[in-house]
Amino acid sequence: MTTNALAWFAGQAGELRESLPAGAVSEVVLSGADNLVCHTPSGRIQMLPANATKAALGPLDECGIWQVIKPAPEAPAVNVSSRNDGTRSLPREEPIAEFACNLANKAESDLRVPEKLQDSPQQSATLAGWLVRPIWFYLVAAAWLLAAVEWVLYQRRWIS
Repeated sequence: MTTNALAWFAGQAGELRESLPAGAVSEVVLSGADNLVCHTPSGRIQMLPANATKAALGPLDECGIWQVIKPAPEAPAVNVSSRNDGTRSLPREEPIAEFACNLANKAESDLRVPEKLQDSPQQSATLAGWLVRPIWFYLVAAAWLLAAVEWVLYQRRWIS
């Protein structure tokens, strides 16, 4: 809630965006701008189509933050500098869109009991024994019993 309040006061609109799994394809709104590029987490640059309103970005084959930016006006898209490691870099501006890509899988990260295991016949068979209530019930009953026995033993000491 604090993050949402700070984002609202800072003027950032919208909700937090969920991260995408590795290998996913995402659609990005380009707003018809020219020379938009996508920076991968490793620093590679992918050119996006010019004068398009939407473009498919992916498959996201690297984990990290993918950014869609418009290069600085002093560096045209044709004049791309190369680095020693084979990646290219352009002067950056504020990103138009950002996508987080990770290796998490919703189905594998879900800690709830699957529905097919919730109503299994084995569960009802194991509960057919003596202890059919939760352990806290028996602990409370034992505490009440001990309190009653202690009260009776204390009360018998009164001699009239």
